[in-house]
Amino acid sequence: MHTVVMDIRFALRSLFARRAFSATIIATLALGIGANTAIFSVVNAALLRPLPFRDADRLVLIWSEKPASGYPQMPLSLPNVLDVRTRARSFEDVAVWTSFNDTRFSLTGACAAPAGCEPEKVQYAIVSSNLFSVLGTRPALGQGFIAADDARESVRGVVVSQRLWDRRFTARRTVDGATITLDGVTHRVIGVLPASFAFVNAPREPDVWLPLGLDPFRDRVYARGASGLGVVAKLRAGVPPTVAQNELNVIAADLAREYPTFNRGWSLHVVGLRDQAVGGVRDALLILLGAVALVLLIGCANVANLLLARASSRDQEMATRAALGASRGRLIAQMMTESVLLSIAGGTAGVLVAAWLVELPAAVPLGAPSVFVPYSARPADVTLDGTVLAFTLALSIVTGLIFGLAPAVRASRPSLYRALSARGPGSGDPGRVRTRQMLVVAEVAVSLTLLIGAGLLLRSFVALRANDPGFRPDHVLAVDLDLPATRYGDPTRKAQFFDAVLERVAALPSVVSAGGIEQLPLSGPQQTTDFRILGAPPPTPGDEPDVSYASVTPGYFDAMSLTLVRGRLLGLQDRPGASRVAVINETMARRFWPNENPIGKRVALSIESLRFDRPDAPPRLDFEAGAREIVGIVADVRSSGIAEAPLPAAYVPFAQRPVGNLSLAVRVRCAREIQRDGAITGCDPMRLVPPIRAAVRALDPDQPISAAVTMTDVVAASLRGPRERTTLLSAFAIVAVLLAAVGVYGVMACGVTERTREIGVRVALGAAGPDVVRLVVGGALRMTAVGVVLGLAGGVVASRLLGSMLYGVTSTDVLTYVAAPLVILAVGLLASWLPARRAARVDPASALRSG
Repeated sequence: MHTVVMDIRFALRSLFARRAFSATIIATLALGIGANTAIFSVVNAALLRPLPFRDADRLVLIWSEKPASGYPQMPLSLPNVLDVRTRARSFEDVAVWTSFNDTRFSLTGACAAPAGCEPEKVQYAIVSSNLFSVLGTRPALGQGFIAADDARESVRGVVVSQRLWDRRFTARRTVDGATITLDGVTHRVIGVLPASFAFVNAPREPDVWLPLGLDPFRDRVYARGASGLGVVAKLRAGVPPTVAQNELNVIAADLAREYPTFNRGWSLHVVGLRDQAVGGVRDALLILLGAVALVLLIGCANVANLLLARASSRDQEMATRAALGASRGRLIAQMMTESVLLSIAGGTAGVLVAAWLVELPAAVPLGAPSVFVPYSARPADVTLDGTVLAFTLALSIVTGLIFGLAPAVRASRPSLYRALSARGPGSGDPGRVRTRQMLVVAEVAVSLTLLIGAGLLLRSFVALRANDPGFRPDHVLAVDLDLPATRYGDPTRKAQFFDAVLERVAALPSVVSAGGIEQLPLSGPQQTTDFRILGAPPPTPGDEPDVSYASVTPGYFDAMSLTLVRGRLLGLQDRPGASRVAVINETMARRFWPNENPIGKRVALSIESLRFDRPDAPPRLDFEAGAREIVGIVADVRSSGIAEAPLPAAYVPFAQRPVGNLSLAVRVRCAREIQRDGAITGCDPMRLVPPIRAAVRALDPDQPISAAVTMTDVVAASLRGPRERTTLLSAFAIVAVLLAAVGVYGVMACGVTERTREIGVRVALGAAGPDVVRLVVGGALRMTAVGVVLGLAGGVVASRLLGSMLYGVTSTDVLTYVAAPLVILAVGLLASWLPARRAARVDPASALRSG
């Protein structure tokens, strides 16, 4: 122990004596370790930290799948869920939930906050009474649901989030007597969930949780053919997921045989909750973690080169200690102690770097939320906790051992004659020189690997940005409006309200056009249904074609600047009682009428053809009653995502199919207006939010608006994930290339210093300046070329890993594989140019005298 303390004290004195040298190494390590710590904190939150549920390893999700029709994971209908619960023996319990992205409650009424509460829209989730017990979650206040709450006649109340409780009942410590008013109906609050609870990964986390008995859409969505329920189940102790999957295969076959209209062609699939929660981000996070690890390796190589260069100046010190009896092990221990101390200091500074990085939105690429993909780590979950700090400490020690080993081994074998007789430059150890060159070759190879990966992602992102969304997003404001079902249950009232709102909005100054749609493009998975082409042979059960559908008002097409390809758009003449019509997109026209004109053809959406003869009987399909005539074709719109191919789509008149929720699209005139004080207001659509809110309040004082956003921001949000991945990997690649350039420069500069006598002799024998430059630059390019060859091999491996993230570019993209090596060669050339110029100015007389 005494020896270790002595080594630490000696190392500290040595490092303090060379403050600039030590600071350079610490800064290099802080950058690499800090980046690794930041990315690991995200990996820890998303992939490693236990899910906040009891027996999380036994929790699984059950999906309905029909891959042939493009449905890899879909929710289930309630009758199918009940059949699974009854027939499956692998599950201890089965619970369901549903949350509607486009439907929220208007919250009004009592408020205990000192400043009062404005009416607001709140996201809600409908759950079976046993959901919280399946997850092992207990309310922080009050109690949860009981089985009787699933029946409409015996519902006791609702459960709210801690966020909502704090907003509306600031000082309350008990739920006794607490009520909230949702869509004009007062409900008793029976429980408050813990602040840490997060399960439904909706764009807006639910603030109100209702039992099945309070679902306002219960009669509409709980039929056999209406799939709208996420399913979470708890496996029995000791039952593996494979056994449950085999059981679900049998159940799915039985359901397809018993209810072919709704279940033929569909299968049931079980997925672990952990796998589901991280499946969308696992590959991206691991690739980013690998990228920052490579950056750290390059930093280690640079630090090792610095230590090797410094070891040259310590040869006499090491030789003297060896001559005085120090063993090789003692010399290595001393050098390694210095390296580990430097690395721990770099790690300490790296924690500060990581604390800054984790605050950046781009440092948390956790993917876009989806209502039916429950629980994933949130940015708030990404913290520098004990696990992350332990990782940083371990990484710092390992890093110190990695970059310190080669210099320590080299320094522990000093040549007594060379060390004690050397008087100046020119006495470099050939073995040490080769080690430094090998490190530079490794740096170049790793940096090229990262540069190829970044280049592929950049090319992919450029291709993604070039995608035409199918509409003009500039100068369009989108505003969500959700009408309470309790006050606007009558379809006529819904239509009258939205007609009046759109009339007032269209009359606002600078508004060019205004319309509404049930679900905005690029807002996530669109609602779909299968359909029939009337007059054509019926499809085989289970192979029915699918189409996305939405109710739209006449002004929507103008507001979004959708292109009419053929026929006409929906208009004011398409009212209730008029002929039932629809407008379809080009994809639907090409796929189902490839060689004919679909105008005038009749189709029937299954969702509009359902007929309920008795409440206790399965619905039947009456396609003649649900038939619509196609009157127009519009250009394709990328509805589900900017990277997703357009789906067959049908637009139906809102007046013929009124819904309680619309997203208003308002196009504003972009004339630049001069205010009285001379300021230019520009044409920001967000300035219309207050007058639109006033127009809505004039019609219904209790009706709030929500989610006001420009369509330009919607398009940008759809690119957020690819943009963040590309930005991060590109930043790591740039840092890697710069570190490689520093490595090339350092080796060549050190080589020029050590070869001063040789260069002087060459100049004295007649070598010109260009000859010396070619000598130095040629040596650098040879090292760089070897690194490029190795880096190309690494790039091939990296491109395979990135395959699932690429869009519009192959993993063997020629441009990337040509441009990246050229960049590295150019960097190597520039990095060696300054040492080469210095070598060309060596005075032979001075060089020979110094030898």
